[in-house]
Amino acid sequence: AEVDQLRAAASRKTKVIDDSTAVNAPWPVLAPGNTQLSYALETDHAYLWVRDASGIRATMLSATPAKIGRDVASLAAAIRKRELQRLEAALAHLSTALLPPAALDDDSTTLEVVAEGQIAAIPFAALRMPQNRERWLAERRSIVMIGSLFAAHAHAHAAPAKATVADP
Repeated sequence: AEVDQLRAAASRKTKVIDDSTAVNAPWPVLAPGNTQLSYALETDHAYLWVRDASGIRATMLSATPAKIGRDVASLAAAIRKRELQRLEAALAHLSTALLPPAALDDDSTTLEVVAEGQIAAIPFAALRMPQNRERWLAERRSIVMIGSLFAAHAHAHAAPAKATVADP
């Protein structure tokens, strides 16, 4: 009941700013060489969205969200306990689970990863290349953690948007 009261109070303080032109606006174009990855792990299946200069594509990952969660937990435990063999195994599992072979183009030089939920705890620089599991992902790419698929380019392509503003 208390949560409902807080929600009701917050909705009374909320104003909606509407600019419908931004709703249908195209996504900002990414520069050649930039690739963005966004994961959805809070569903029955795990999904990956890959966005680059050619557009956006999505795939269902072969690992389940629960399996990825266990691998992330194993990685954290291995880091805390400084268990190199367990660390390498967790990174190998996460490399295979999160980076399917066709996920990245060979010409991508910058990888931007949406860092939310469990994904934020994964050191992507330590993952292996999808095309060659003997090489580190960071050997050929700069890796940047971002807040959303728009975050890295929002300031350069700022446009009016529909927003909800609430007074705390």
